[in-house]
This record gives sequence, structure tokens and C-alpha cells, in this order.
Amino acid sequence: MSNIVVNASGRLLPGHTSAESLAALRTLFPSGTPTQLARFVSGQSFAVTTVSTPAEAKKILDALRLAGIECSVAQAPLGIELQEEQVPLPLPSDASIADPLPAPEGAAPEPSSHEAAAPGSWAGEVFLWACFVLLGTMGAITLATNLWGGLLTGLAAALVTPPIRGQLAEYRLKPSGVVTFMLVFALVVAASFTGSSTETNADPADPAAAAEAQKAERYKRDAELRAAFEKDPATTLAAVNALLEQGQYAQALAQTAPLSKVGHAELDALRARAREQVRRQAAEAEVARIRAKIAAGAADPVTRAKYPKLHAAWGEEGFRKINRLLPLAAEKAAASGECDKLEYIAVSDSRSVPRKSLTFFADCANGARFYVAEADITDRAPLKPKDQILASMDRGAASLACERAIKAQLAFPLSFDLDLLSTDISQSQHKAGNLSVAFTFTAKNAFGAELPQRARCLFDDRGLIEAVITN
Repeated sequence: MSNIVVNASGRLLPGHTSAESLAALRTLFPSGTPTQLARFVSGQSFAVTTVSTPAEAKKILDALRLAGIECSVAQAPLGIELQEEQVPLPLPSDASIADPLPAPEGAAPEPSSHEAAAPGSWAGEVFLWACFVLLGTMGAITLATNLWGGLLTGLAAALVTPPIRGQLAEYRLKPSGVVTFMLVFALVVAASFTGSSTETNADPADPAAAAEAQKAERYKRDAELRAAFEKDPATTLAAVNALLEQGQYAQALAQTAPLSKVGHAELDALRARAREQVRRQAAEAEVARIRAKIAAGAADPVTRAKYPKLHAAWGEEGFRKINRLLPLAAEKAAASGECDKLEYIAVSDSRSVPRKSLTFFADCANGARFYVAEADITDRAPLKPKDQILASMDRGAASLACERAIKAQLAFPLSFDLDLLSTDISQSQHKAGNLSVAFTFTAKNAFGAELPQRARCLFDDRGLIEAVITN
């Protein structure tokens, strides 16, 4: 009695094509008609045949699955007969069941019936949902930063979902599905970074275009101002006079700048007055800034009672000259950006010649020392502190100058033999200090004996000031 029905779903197992499966079916069912065989790939389920034992059912299932046909078995309801269109195919022979479609030489063995109908893989489902979550997250982030990148992400998700879901629907995630996802995901990441970098690097406003727009707006305002002045000059002149009376000289100049080439005599006079006042205010502000850097009492006048020796050397007329130039020299030194606050200024005895030439030295709180000669007071060039001048001094030239000065003191200059490795050039750490050049050498003394000796030279901001030989 036949009570087991073998059913075909009308679909193929993953990894098979219709042509391959039909060829295998023709081998499996040699007497089957093309119409009967076509039902296996029609997409509609039907009963293939009925058998009486599970062993026979399993044998047919294995043969059909090896041919790539999705099939199953079911218990036939009692009293139900197959209808005419469901007349079963002739049972396949054992030989055809064993090998429905011979494989080419060297081909890999076909998967078993257990592998072809493996139950659903939880790992595959996890991978599927991970794909959806990852693409959704990337799409949301990209859409928030870049519209086109977000749209591209959505398109990629739409493209990658069907092949992966189609494979997972059969519970067999093939390498092609993984490769498809990875390629599309790489495209999404590239779009995200491209969108982000575009947003990051994009200037919200083109600087050149903004500058041109401002320039055009300025020209428009200037043209309107000139037209208004030509129509009613009295109103503009009254407004400029009012600004000058209020001491707003810079504003008066700025408002009348577009009218500088109009050629109106009264307006030009008002602008000249405003310009002069602006220059005077700037000069006064600069003087006030400089004087604020001079410590109280640092530039007080010298007196005969306090400096009797200085008075004796310079006399009364020299004292008047010193007191006249002292505050100017203090301001000259304080004007330098290298002086934080001038604390002391006095006549330099080493650089001044009483009743002839006068030079001051000025010391600042940060240690910087300045020398201010009479010519420096009226010179517009800024002063440099002593340590800066020494730092820029050519070390090689200083060494040669020291050698020349030492040779000039020798009894036999031609016997001078320098120890090159002994040369030491150093600048004092104190900002008011000097530059030192020292080296050892051998030379003949007055008796013709060749002796080792040591030389030391000192340089200040003017040049060599001392050269000494020690034995």
C-alpha cells in the first residue's frame, strides 16, 4: 500500500541551474516527457510519486536533491487518490539514482542530501542582521553629514540586501554573498569619508567671492556718497565740521575718504585738518605709551650736588645739555620692544668725551642694556640692545681680529702658531656682558725661546676692546 508521497516544490536548491537540473532529471527519469520534467522547475509544488517504505522515499529524495531539486516527503491522507495531472513518474532505476548526472573528471563531489537541506544557520541570521544594522547606522551618520553620501548608502543597502537575503532564505550563505556585502560596504565607507571631508574642507563662503562682493558694495556706497555731495555739499560739510568739533578726526577722515578726489577746496581743508589731528593724536599716544615704560625717577635731571665729579668734567653748560637730552635718550631706549621697563639711565663715562660727545647707557628690568648717543636720539631707526648686537657679530671675524691684536704684541709675530682646537668663543649670559675669544698658541719671546701662551680678547657692541696675553 502506498502511503508516502514524494513532493517537489518546483524550485531549485542553491547552487544549481535549470539546465543542469533538467539534464540530471532526464538521466534520472529516462521515460519522462519534457512537460513532466519541466514541472520540477516551474515554481509550483506537485506530488512526484508515492512509495510504500521510508527506504524507497529516502532513495528518491537523495536522487532528486543531487539533481538540484528541492523536495520533501509527506504521509498520504487515507482515501485520497492522486488526480490525473498528478500521475506519478515512473520510479527511477537504482543506477540512475546512484548517479543522476555524472560529474566531469576532477570535479569536486556534490554535497550530500544532508548538506543540501541543512537546517537554518543562526550564524547566517546574525550576519544578515549585522549587515542591516551596520548599513543602517552608516546611512544615518552619512545622511546627517552629507546628503549625497546618505542617498548612496541607501542605494547600496537596497542593492546588497536581495542577494544576501536570497541566499540566507535557503540557509546557505555563499561566499558570493559575503563578497557582495564587503564590496558595497567599502563603497559606503568611501562615500562617508568623501562626504565628511567635503563638508569639513568646504568653505561656507568663497573668500574671493566674498571679497569681490564687499568691494562691489563699497563702490556702491562711495558712488552714492559722491552723488549726495554733488547734489548738496553743504550738508556733508556741516557733518564733517561737527565731527571735527567733537574731536572725532579719524571718523571724519573715514567718512570723507570717497570724496578725496572731488576737488572741493573747503572739503580738502577740512580733511587736511582732520589728517593732522589724527597724526598728532597717534604721536601723543605713542609718547604716552613709551613714557609709561620709564620707571619713576629714572630720568630725573642731574644736579651738581648729587654728581660733583660729573659737573666738574662737563661744567654748567654740559649739565644743561645732559639734562636736555636725558629724557629724550630714555624715551629712545624705552621705545624698543626689547625693553620691558627702563629702570636706570646715566652718562656713559667710557663712551663720552666731556664737553664734546655725549652717550648714555640705559638698563631695563629684563636686563637689556642700550647705549644712546646724541645722533641716536634723532635717528628714526630703532635701537638694538647690546646682547643682540653681540649675538649678530661674526664669530670668525672676531677670532681673526683677536689673532691680529695678539700678533701685534709679540716680539716675533711670524713665530705665532695657533692651536686651532683650543679656540673658544662665548658670549656672557648677562645681557650687558661682552663677547670673549680665547685660545692657546706658541710663539718666541724676546730671547728667542718658543713658549706656550694663552690669549684672551673681549668685544663689546662696538668691536674689540681688549686683547691680553698670559703665559
